[in-house]
Amino acid sequence: RLRIAEELDRWLGVVVSVEDDLSELTNYVRKAQSKILDLAISGKLVPQDPNDEPAIELLKRINPDFEPCDNSHYGNLPQGWVKLRLGDVCSFERGITFPSSAKCTIKQPGMIACIRTANVQDNLELDDLWYVGNEYIKGNTEKLVRKNDIIMSSANSRELVGKVSYVHDLTEQMTFGGFVLNIRANECILPFFLFLILRTLYLKGYYLTIATQTTNIANLNTKILGDIEILLPPLTEQERIINSVTNILASIENITAELS
Repeated sequence: RLRIAEELDRWLGVVVSVEDDLSELTNYVRKAQSKILDLAISGKLVPQDPNDEPAIELLKRINPDFEPCDNSHYGNLPQGWVKLRLGDVCSFERGITFPSSAKCTIKQPGMIACIRTANVQDNLELDDLWYVGNEYIKGNTEKLVRKNDIIMSSANSRELVGKVSYVHDLTEQMTFGGFVLNIRANECILPFFLFLILRTLYLKGYYLTIATQTTNIANLNTKILGDIEILLPPLTEQERIINSVTNILASIENITAELS
């Protein structure tokens, strides 16, 4: 019996060690992802190409009255990049509101899927959807989710506020609830590059510095979000950054899976 107890203790020690290693690995992966994204949105991941159309030229062609932010406190911007406000490159749409009694976990005639904070994970998780009556959309098509939209958890715990998911595709028509924001890129920025910016700010804990706090919930205000200063590269460089980030993060995920 003593030998059995000793053997059990030894294996318990191995299990604890493995769990500790996996926890440490998860932290390293998270830090690596954050660093890569930070380099990507600051112009340090891929080289600049002097043949790229500068971002300011595109912006002024779309809006002749556009005025970039003052970059005197930033230093030298990467070639072709411009500093502006987040609200210059996207729109924010609040979700629909409905009484708790209106939601249903099984779709009925006249109902539409509704994305909520629980669905906003590293990837948009659509296995556990709520359904609400179409009448709560009130005919506003801006309340319908589109491919390449970004869904942000705008009212949540401090750890989760600002978390974003990218809408790669849709399996059915969907709307979104009042505790999330739908963020839609304009023609100045590629939607997935906008997602990289928003994701980086979340990983760095930036949203915690601008969120208001109620009893247990942190909230993000669209006016404050729109005033966040960001750096925008030329469209062609945005494409190169997206390709590079996608390849690097895929490699990290493969290595993590093997080690796990």
